Amino acid sequence: MKPLLSVLAFLALTACGGGIGVNMDTARDLAARNGEVVPRVETKTAIRAFDKYCAQHAGNVGRTVAALKQDGYKLLITSERDRMFGYVHPSRPFVSVIDDRIQPGCMVMVQRDRNVGSAFDRFVNAKHRDAVDAGFSPGLDRTWIVTGGSRDRIYSRSLDGTEEVLLLFIR
Repeated sequence: MKPLLSVLAFLALTACGGGIGVNMDTARDLAARNGEVVPRVETKTAIRAFDKYCAQHAGNVGRTVAALKQDGYKLLITSERDRMFGYVHPSRPFVSVIDDRIQPGCMVMVQRDRNVGSAFDRFVNAKHRDAVDAGFSPGLDRTWIVTGGSRDRIYSRSLDGTEEVLLLFIR
C-alpha cells in the first residue's frame, strides 16, 4: 500500500501547480508494481540514467523519449504549458524532458544520496574537460557551463527536499 500512497501524494502535490495532467493508468500500474515516482537507486544507476537519457541525446527530445519508451518507461505527468513530460519506471529514476525548441532540457530525479553530488561532478568533468564550474546558481546547488560546438550545455544539480535532481539544458 505504501507505493500507492507515495504515488498519489506525489501526484497531488505536482498537480497543485496547475495545468498538470496525470496519466492515472500509469500511476495505477506503477503502484501495482510497487514502484515509486522518485525512487531510491544506487548512485551509479542515477548517473547512468542521466547519461543515457539526457547527455547522450542532449537537445533531442524525440530521441530521449524513444529511448525511455524502449526501456519500458511510461508517461506519467504532462505539463503542456511548460512543455514538460515526466516518465516513470518501477525500478529506475524518474526522467523528465522539456520540449522547448530554443532551450530543451532533461532531468533525472532520485531520492537524495550523499554520493550523487561527487559522482555527478566526476561525470561532467570526464565528459567535458572544458566545463566551467559556475558555482552556485539561485535554486541550484552546482552548475557547470560547457561552451563550444553548435550549442552550449548547462549541467546542474539541485537538492529539493528529499530529492536530488540532475539537469541538462541546451542553449
